[in-house]
Amino acid sequence: MADVIDLLQRLPNFSESMEAVVRLTPLQLPSGQWTTLIQIVCGAQGLAVSLPSADHFWGVRNQTLGRERFEILRLDGAKLDMAGNVALQGATIIHGVQVVPTFVPPKLTQTEERIIAWVVRCFHPRKRCFRYLPNPGIPHPLRRRAKLGRLDYGTLHSLELPPLKKIESALKEMDGFGHCSRQTIASALAKSGMRPRRTRRSRKRI
Repeated sequence: MADVIDLLQRLPNFSESMEAVVRLTPLQLPSGQWTTLIQIVCGAQGLAVSLPSADHFWGVRNQTLGRERFEILRLDGAKLDMAGNVALQGATIIHGVQVVPTFVPPKLTQTEERIIAWVVRCFHPRKRCFRYLPNPGIPHPLRRRAKLGRLDYGTLHSLELPPLKKIESALKEMDGFGHCSRQTIASALAKSGMRPRRTRRSRKRI
């Protein structure tokens, strides 16, 4: 939180009486793990500052007890003053708040991200797979016009997909997709939790 206050202090029209509000948005990672997107919104400055996604934070509410761990959802709607004090809902005051970033597994490559986005475009409604945030800076990957949203990987494991061969064929027919091997497509789908339907091999009768 100290970094946020330092940023606000550098802006014109800064005042010690200003307050900011913490806004949270839950998000599921490709691994299935949940984390939370964090924004500190200062209405007086018309500014929103994003913090690293996290699932918990440390802070001090009692000097005798020292630092304690809190679930990140307790920050939702909390008010931050310019002295660094955070007032949780319920009137609990926390000092020295330190958000602990969520460990994120290795990122998908650009090619893998394109494969996942195009598969969603081919076989499922976009609204089911995208989470739209109040004030993110994330462009929608499936549209040419800037549309703010983030792919919710938590929805992908439940999508029903055709066999891998059919997915490969559909992607090759899409204008602008380019060439990817079947193995690359399979790897991208596996990393995101998507499973194509398996085809049963018919047994030959003797």
